[in-house]
Parts: sequence; C-alpha cells; structure tokens
Amino acid sequence: MIFLPTPMLDFTIESVASRQVPNSERVVVRVNYDTSTTNVGMMIAFRHPDLRVVPLNNRMLWLGSGNVKRGSIINVFTGHGTAIAQDNGNGTSSYNLFWGLDFVAFDRPELEPVLFRLGDTTIGVSPGAPAIGVLGNPLHLGYQGNR
Repeated sequence: MIFLPTPMLDFTIESVASRQVPNSERVVVRVNYDTSTTNVGMMIAFRHPDLRVVPLNNRMLWLGSGNVKRGSIINVFTGHGTAIAQDNGNGTSSYNLFWGLDFVAFDRPELEPVLFRLGDTTIGVSPGAPAIGVLGNPLHLGYQGNR
C-alpha cells in the first residue's frame, strides 16, 4: 500500500531550476494563498519507479518564520548566500533563501524536493531546563541559525 500524504495547497513546487549547476541550482516555490512558513520545511527525497518517495538522511531545511502573500515566489538555492526579500511592487515578494550546501543537491533525476508542514512535536529538554514550549522571538523567513 502506498501512503499519500495530504497535499499542501498553499504552496506549489514549480521546478528545480538550474539542476546540477553550482551556485544557481534552486527549488522554485510558488505561494498560492496568504500563509505562514513557521512550520514549513523542505527535504530532499529519492523517488522510486513506483512513485514512492523516501527522504534522504540529513537533507532538511526549515524555511524560517514569516508570512508570505499569495503570488510570491520562494527560491531555495542549494548553495551559500545571504537571504533576501524583494518587493515586486504588486503585493507580492520574491524571497531568495540559501540551504548552505557545499555541493549541488539534485545531481540525479530521481532526487526531488518535498515541502512538509510540521504537525505534532515533542521537544527534548536539557537537564535542569524548565519543561516549557519553544522560547524566543519569532524569526524571519530564511533564518539559518547563525544570526
């Protein structure tokens, strides 16, 4: 039996542009509805001939916490760079996010990007730390954990 997850209607993966081209390879994501990226991530998966996809180990990216408008584009570059947002002047924006990989990620045609929305979560607690929810200020779209 093949399990098909519920599709994410607020985002569409349009393409992997410039596949196998260092510093240009990117996943192009269209925003279909005003939505948030707070619990959205991207992973790379291997697509089998029977269309099953299996996530690759250690190939996940959190898109960061932000609100995006319908019609906006999110370019997720697989290489290094600085995240930027550009107002398109029509109520939409173009976002360039960077995965920070030292290699092209989509070097085989069977490798596909997969967007996912995080649902239920359990957060580990360090010894001596209070057992409470996620702390801190909301982050911006494309947060990479090094700012």
